[in-house]
Amino acid sequence: MDARSALAATAITMVTLPASGHIGTVAESAISGPHITGDREFERGDASEVGGPGHIVVRSFTPSSPPRRRAVITVHTVHIVRPESIGERIAGYAREFVGRARYEYGGTGPRAFDCSGLAQYVYRHFGRAIPRTAQEQYQYFRPESRRRAHPGDLVFFGGSSATHVGIFEGGDMMVAAATPLEGIRYQQIYSSSATFGAMLR
Repeated sequence: MDARSALAATAITMVTLPASGHIGTVAESAISGPHITGDREFERGDASEVGGPGHIVVRSFTPSSPPRRRAVITVHTVHIVRPESIGERIAGYAREFVGRARYEYGGTGPRAFDCSGLAQYVYRHFGRAIPRTAQEQYQYFRPESRRRAHPGDLVFFGGSSATHVGIFEGGDMMVAAATPLEGIRYQQIYSSSATFGAMLR
């Protein structure tokens, strides 16, 4: 699941079924989320598929004898997948330049960048205008603790006189335009004194 998170859950939902034939969308009250995937077992059913947010589409079922109008649906291994945040999209887009663009002092893309030029270019791709230099970006972004930083935030080096910037990828990783020899790198945050700047939301 690229840049997405999922929760696992198990639920039992009581639904009303007609005596025979085909039914449409069955509301599933126990699970919610923008998307649902996983294996499902039906007490009276032989096929199913995801029907949309909070729903399952039951294609067909075999009625019991004598017919009952209520059935138990047991949902197994359900993954509720949330859409990517803007920060995750920014972090993912930054990774696309790793090994594909070179470092160039003063470079603003798309084939060559310096560190702040890369940050500015990636943010502009998502309609967010940010200043040009690492120092200006440091002053523009809201200071954030390392513990509370999110993917897509910026990582600054050099203290209050920022001389280098990368795009935070989560954990202890970032994407940055490093040096003319190294180019654009997906790399560890190499300094414990690095500071973080949160996107202005």
